[in-house]
Amino acid sequence: MRRRKTNKNDKYLIAITEESPKDKELILKNMQYNLQILDYIDQDLFKDIEFVKKVLFENGMSLEFMPQEIQNNKELVIIALNNSAGFALKFASEELRADRKVVKEAVKQWKAPIKYASKELQEEFNQNLKEFYKKHKG
Repeated sequence: MRRRKTNKNDKYLIAITEESPKDKELILKNMQYNLQILDYIDQDLFKDIEFVKKVLFENGMSLEFMPQEIQNNKELVIIALNNSAGFALKFASEELRADRKVVKEAVKQWKAPIKYASKELQEEFNQNLKEFYKKHKG
């Protein structure tokens, strides 16, 4: 379990979770206030794929607080991307940041998440974007 530095506004959420680290409804409800709450839940909850999906549907940026095996799961990362305007790509595994399908999903709404893709895909994307603008200029 990763524990991050907290501020005084976070302490009540963390206290709630430490008292009830397996209470899924409580965790989902309080995620809207602070995603850091996921650092304090029972780690066995991350084995419950349906719960993980609910968390990712609630806020795709929660991928940051997920274990490596989730950050490397293409299906779950795509759920995170679709619920974070693509910005959860930052927290995907290195392997998935180099996966064309995943990166394409990340940039379908906004092009900004391309900065989290592998260097190779960033270069390819930027080259194709330049060619697109050349063709459609004017």
